[in-house]
Parts: sequence; structure tokens; C-alpha cells
Amino acid sequence: AQEDFDFIKYNPKSKFGLRLGAGISAVRGGNFQKPTPYFGYAAGFYHHGRIKKRSYFYYELSARFKGSNFNTNPDSNTYSKLALFYTELPLAYMYRLGKDEEKPFFLMAGGGGGLLVKSSMLLGPNPIPKHFDLPLKTGELFVMTGFHKYFGSVGLQLNAKWGLTDINRNNWAGFEDVKPSPDQKKPIKNWSIEFALIF
Repeated sequence: AQEDFDFIKYNPKSKFGLRLGAGISAVRGGNFQKPTPYFGYAAGFYHHGRIKKRSYFYYELSARFKGSNFNTNPDSNTYSKLALFYTELPLAYMYRLGKDEEKPFFLMAGGGGGLLVKSSMLLGPNPIPKHFDLPLKTGELFVMTGFHKYFGSVGLQLNAKWGLTDINRNNWAGFEDVKPSPDQKKPIKNWSIEFALIF
């Protein structure tokens, strides 16, 4: 039975795998008031391989549900949540700590890009979004750092991503009913922290 699972074991030269996780995210930049963390999920396929000795490369294609909650007044016209669905392509350099090549521990640093697929805004306590396809830019760039640890066939990854792109298009026509007004002409940038199982 053990031989049947050899294909998902860690290979120190080249590893293709699956990453499944969850994390928190929010927006920053001042365009939205009182942002608080939003809980969302992530899933993707990754590959990493050895460059030489303890140096490795890493890339991934993933889907990420993120956004932001807001600690604002709970009336029916006040925004309470942004829900954002992204596809992301992180690229990173990994450095292996220690001599163990079978159950290695890596430090990660890099960046990448995201593509906004769907966005929506919820108002007040209503669980159904009021506005869809928000005036946000489709693409964003981010930097990331974290660690990547294997325990055999399964491992853990923790990473933090800091958005560099102002995704605000500053075109909030049709959102006059929303309080506070989202038309503040200020930046909207993402950040997130993710914890995942890696296979």
C-alpha cells in the first residue's frame, strides 16, 4: 500500500503538488473605512525545483477567495463586506534550512500577480450582495514571504502577501446609495495571510 502513494512523496529535485488552505485578508489605503479581516479559502497547483544546493524556485497557479469585512454601522445602506475572487500566480525563491532533504524546511520570498475574476459588495446585515462587478482594476501585483515545510508526503505552508497595486478605478457612479461613499479617490490595496496543507 505504501508503494501506491510514492507519487506524492517529496522529491528534493522537483516536486509538483496541490495546495489547499484558508486565510484572512482585508483592504487598506483609506478608501474604505474601518476594514476588518475577511476569512476565505485558497486552492492551487504548485511546482518547485532545485536550482543548486539549497536554492530552489517555486511557482503556483491558484484560486483565492478574499476581500474585507468592515466595522461600520449595520444599517441597510452601509457597506459591510467586499467579496473578491482572484486567480493568482505567485513566483518565489526558496532557501532550504538544515541538511534534511527528505523533510525539508524552506524560507520563501518573492512576488506575483493576481487577476480579479468576480467582485461584490454587501450592505448592512443582508447576506446577499447588493452590487456586483465593482469598479476595481482587473490585475494586481504583490510581494510575498513565508515558509514551506514537508513532513513526508504532506506539508504545511504559511505565507503573507502585500498588495502593491492600487486597484481603485475611481469610477463609483451608481453607488450613490452606499454609505460611507466609496468615491473617496484614495487607494484600495489588498493584504492577506494564508495557511495551507501541501501535498
